Amino acid sequence: MKLTPIEIRQKQFDKRTLGGIDRDQVDAFLLTVSQAYEKQLEENHQLKERLNSTERELGKLREIEATLHKTLKTAEETGANLVEQARTQATLQVREAELKAETILKEARWQAKFVIDEARQEARRTYERLQDDVAKLHDDARQAERHRDSLLTELHTLATEVADKVLRHQARSRSLNFDEAQAIRQPEVVLSPTLEAALADTQMQGPAKAMPEADPQASASFFDAL
Repeated sequence: MKLTPIEIRQKQFDKRTLGGIDRDQVDAFLLTVSQAYEKQLEENHQLKERLNSTERELGKLREIEATLHKTLKTAEETGANLVEQARTQATLQVREAELKAETILKEARWQAKFVIDEARQEARRTYERLQDDVAKLHDDARQAERHRDSLLTELHTLATEVADKVLRHQARSRSLNFDEAQAIRQPEVVLSPTLEAALADTQMQGPAKAMPEADPQASASFFDAL
């Protein structure tokens, strides 16, 4: 039996004779009320238990929500930090690569300059050696010319002496003195074939050609071109 507050307030009991109230009805009503109240208390207890359980679950859910929110925030911050770190790392790597490239380029330029300088110095030394060789060749040519002139002089002297001896021999064979032999001396003296060949060879060669001198301006232009 379910009682409402209005039914409890409006409950009427049968009256006995002499104005009394039926005790059995009162006891039965009180029993019904106590049972209903006990049931209500049990339902309230169950509701409280369910409420407490719900609140505990809600608390757990709120903790989970807070944890998820904190985790999400941490993940966002971590992601942002990772992105920033990646950007910083990428910037550092790019800068490091640029520095390495600059270092390699400077080293390559220095190496190229060193090689070019070495090549220029070697070319200058070679050119100077060539100039020395050319000067030595000039000296050798001058000495050869002087030696040739000396030989020609000696050869002409020898030819004259031979011619004089021939004349003396002819004068003795004709019983003439040297002055008379000189007076009748032929314009051309007949020499031996070997002497004539030597004189002819010397005259055909003529004076030795002088070797060209080194041009200082050409030398400067050569090294400037390097």
